[in-house]
Amino acid sequence: MISLGLRNTPLILFALIFMVFGIVSPSFFALQSLENAVKQASYIGIAAVGMTFVLLTGGIDLSVGSNMYVSAVVAGLLIRQYSVSAASALLACLLTGLVFGTINALLVV
Repeated sequence: MISLGLRNTPLILFALIFMVFGIVSPSFFALQSLENAVKQASYIGIAAVGMTFVLLTGGIDLSVGSNMYVSAVVAGLLIRQYSVSAASALLACLLTGLVFGTINALLVV
């Protein structure tokens, strides 16, 4: 019995935390709450897919997350401080990611 509990500890803790949040905030189980959680986790999920491919090919490279956030900061600064349109900031974000990714790839290879 103890062995079964130890093997399933992460699942048990997840269920416990899920129930506590549901009791503390009844709106936690609302569809809008689930939507918000999925939207907020999507950025990490996209980076995780990329990191999975990197790890599967035998390269251990943790700079993917840094590159993602540098690109996002460039877009945010362009929009907020320089009043650049969202489309132009998105293009600058993609170009920043491309440049930093290329430099990183050349250094790694």
